[in-house]
Amino acid sequence: MTTEGTVYDSEASSPDGADGSRPPAAGKPLLHQFIELVELEIQLVALRCARIARDALVRVCLFGIALVALLVGVIFLYIGIFHVLEKFLAVWQICIIYAVVHLLLGAGILIWGGKSKTKNQPSVPGDSHVN
Repeated sequence: MTTEGTVYDSEASSPDGADGSRPPAAGKPLLHQFIELVELEIQLVALRCARIARDALVRVCLFGIALVALLVGVIFLYIGIFHVLEKFLAVWQICIIYAVVHLLLGAGILIWGGKSKTKNQPSVPGDSHVN
């Protein structure tokens, strides 16, 4: 066929043109065009999934770094408060204060968490537990 037109003979031309470009799809059977389209869509979906996974991994790493930084900050805050209290109280008294504060905080969180769970649970028919 002609080289200047848009019609190619699928048997006479190679998949890549002489200049390295692909010939127009007009010479390819419809099934081959469909298969090529499906392959390209699969590649596109795979690239999107890889991008989503990469972004999620970056966010998880940043969250982990922030969590470690916050934990270190809290530790140094505790140490600083301990040293300030050490000027006014004995070490054993400061440890008791720390223990009581943490026990009350933990109990408060457990109570608050238990109440918020039972409020948001939908009622199940036949359940004998009454909210």
